[in-house]
Amino acid sequence: MSLKILITPEQHFLLDTRLSITNHALNDAFQGTALVKAGLRLQDLLSKLYLSHLAQYQPIGRTKTQKVVKELDRFLERLRRRTNLSEAVTLNSFLKLSSDAQVILGSMLALETHEQFDNFAQIDFNRTYDHEALIAATKRARDWISEERGRPTKDHLDQFFDGVTELFQSIAGADLKVSNHYNKRPKTPFETVLHAGHCLIDVNVSYHATVKAYERFKERQ
Repeated sequence: MSLKILITPEQHFLLDTRLSITNHALNDAFQGTALVKAGLRLQDLLSKLYLSHLAQYQPIGRTKTQKVVKELDRFLERLRRRTNLSEAVTLNSFLKLSSDAQVILGSMLALETHEQFDNFAQIDFNRTYDHEALIAATKRARDWISEERGRPTKDHLDQFFDGVTELFQSIAGADLKVSNHYNKRPKTPFETVLHAGHCLIDVNVSYHATVKAYERFKERQ
């Protein structure tokens, strides 16, 4: 299982570029500076879309996938049984996981804690909250790799479209219309975010194709 692709410089560069575009668009939607909560939510949506897309096309053997799921199951069971919290014990158990399990769990822990912490150095597994966050991230990682792998890419894109629509519905005065324009480019912040996310899973996708994809998504609702 080649989950290490999630942390290559090239993949990070593409994600960071799209995050920059969407952050600017979100600020425009707020007519100033976006709320921190909204920015983190958008980052979460983009990260999940990209994570699912990259894993979708990796040549992963079923046997190895099952092995990682079992690793995460055992790790989750140990975390739930633990009554005396110890960061040293927790980190030791984490380091015994395979590199594949560590990468996916690290990604999910970042998503789980991004609203509370700026980086992993702030996490302390001696604290109850941080321990519970690790339990939630482990469950999230296990469920994602065992259940979501193999779902069509359009499902991941639909989840992104749905999340972005919900986010912009919460912004006063945001324009949620989606339509084609003479210059073949997105015009509103909402359209810009939708297209930027679509570009994460299809780098050269046209804005027109994003409009069609969003229209199909709306028809399926």
